[in-house]
Amino acid sequence: MKNGFFGWGRAVSTCVVLLSSSGLVLGDLTLADALKRAKEQNGQVLSALIAVRTARSQVVSNEGAFLPTLTASGGYDVTRRNDQTGVGGGSRRADSTTGSADVTARWTLLDSGERGFSLGSSRRNLKAQENTAVQTLREVLTTVHERFYDALRAQELLKVQEAQLERVQKILDQTKARVELGDTRPIDILQAEADVLNARATVLQARNRVTNSAATLKAAIGWPADEPLPALAQIGEPETPAIPYTLNQAFADGIQRRADLIADRLGIEAQGFAIRLSRIDAGVTWSLSANASKTFGPDVFDRTGLSLEATIPLYDGRRSQEAIRREQLRLESLRATYTQSERNVRAEIEAAYKEYDQNREVLAAAKAALAAARKNYEAAIGAQEAGSGTLIQVLTAQVSLVTAESTYVQAVYDTLISEVNLRLATGQAVPGEE
Repeated sequence: MKNGFFGWGRAVSTCVVLLSSSGLVLGDLTLADALKRAKEQNGQVLSALIAVRTARSQVVSNEGAFLPTLTASGGYDVTRRNDQTGVGGGSRRADSTTGSADVTARWTLLDSGERGFSLGSSRRNLKAQENTAVQTLREVLTTVHERFYDALRAQELLKVQEAQLERVQKILDQTKARVELGDTRPIDILQAEADVLNARATVLQARNRVTNSAATLKAAIGWPADEPLPALAQIGEPETPAIPYTLNQAFADGIQRRADLIADRLGIEAQGFAIRLSRIDAGVTWSLSANASKTFGPDVFDRTGLSLEATIPLYDGRRSQEAIRREQLRLESLRATYTQSERNVRAEIEAAYKEYDQNREVLAAAKAALAAARKNYEAAIGAQEAGSGTLIQVLTAQVSLVTAESTYVQAVYDTLISEVNLRLATGQAVPGEE
């Protein structure tokens, strides 16, 4: 499966973006800049990165269990003692001051496996968390793509409705002129006026969608809520090559490559170590350690030696056995969840694969329909201006044109969104991830 077949470099605008010291865009906001900002500001991404750091810290801690420890301790005592020598007798006072310092080194050479299993589990948890962070980043970037495209779509649809308002206003003016000339009936003015009023209402609705889409985009990229977005850089019509792999290939590659599924598989491996640890805790545990200490004080002496410690559980009310059972049940739960996750991923891949293919066809058909509708409208307007066309013909042509324009805009952004959704579903890198 090739990562570069969609041609994102051609779709993303190449206009120059200037950044201020605060990170706010001074020029047009490009898709690339929105993605960059989301990586730096989105709370989900930042939380996932912190989780990775936490898991890495646990690995370092477990690795430290294989290293020797060195501990220093010290003390300083001041003692005062008064002795009474009987009734009417005298007393004796003695003061003493003592100080001591100890340095102790300890190194666990061997044990019953706790350290190794704990380290193996934490390492797999770290890799799982890293993959979870990758999936989180891809999902956030996909959301930014969708929000950016939705905002552009709303702006383009507003332009369509504004153009429609201009057209119906022109039709109304021409109809009034025809009525004055006696070429048409006065009742036709009523229909034309109704179309103008409807078009104005539609323009207001389209402006509301522009406002709403901008607000959701700001939230996705971490833009300050009290600051307006700059103008969005335009994106050209996407190229729509055929997908260069089959659906079965998409299934096979996607299941192996999806970061969330990789994280789930690593979680199952980590749980295997948890079961081993619980079995060790339920049995005989032992450790072999080397010890060395040196004491500094009035008496200086050294001590070295090996110590073998063992713990044999005799009875614990079946708590250790139930601990093993809980870990085994958790493993079964993880496996069952993974099985369902694979099914869900296959469904996502199939839906994204077919949606992109369908959107390619819709875009091609919408482009052809738009060209035909424009020609038809121009011919109808020309005929009305020449006095040979009727109002019904013009109204029909303009309805077909606004429908074709809206369908084309929808098809463009549906195709762009389906491209990035297919990448996410099949586990490919999402543009902006680098």
